[in-house]
Amino acid sequence: MKQLLIIFNFFFVITGYATVEFHRGSLMKTDKIQGEVTIHCRGEQSSLNTYTCKSNDLAGGNYGQIIVKDEIIEADWLQLQREGSQEIKGTRFDARTGKTKRSFNLWIKTVLQEPLLKFGKNKILYTFSKRRKVVKKGFFFVQVENGDFRQCRNSSATYYDTCPNIYTACDDYFYRQNYCE
Repeated sequence: MKQLLIIFNFFFVITGYATVEFHRGSLMKTDKIQGEVTIHCRGEQSSLNTYTCKSNDLAGGNYGQIIVKDEIIEADWLQLQREGSQEIKGTRFDARTGKTKRSFNLWIKTVLQEPLLKFGKNKILYTFSKRRKVVKKGFFFVQVENGDFRQCRNSSATYYDTCPNIYTACDDYFYRQNYCE
């Protein structure tokens, strides 16, 4: 039995075990924020619009960097894919620091991009490669749960050139309100 344990420990040390995860860990929460902004548009066509703005963002930001702990993975590229999604996202990887060079879009959905995560349990498949040759594959889980609700104070803004649409007006509003912090 003692010899079997020694062989098992030797095998574990040889193969290694890497922890691959987002820099914020495996549990993320969303923040629901809302507020009201009145937009004054000045210029050729003056107008006054009031918008109720709502957002559901990941606490700590909608982007995330991958880090590797407990092992050095000699790779220069990392690809991620949520199981069940066709979307594959990739970026350069720095083996020396154990971090991706850029952050991944975790939560923002637009016409041109899909988020990597969704509510609930997400199985994230990863592939590390070096010079286009796969060096390590695996997966990890990320749980996304509902977090806090915050109400911003009502505000107003004046635009002199172009009157913004509701999306731009709300983005500007939340930024000026420090995301209701």
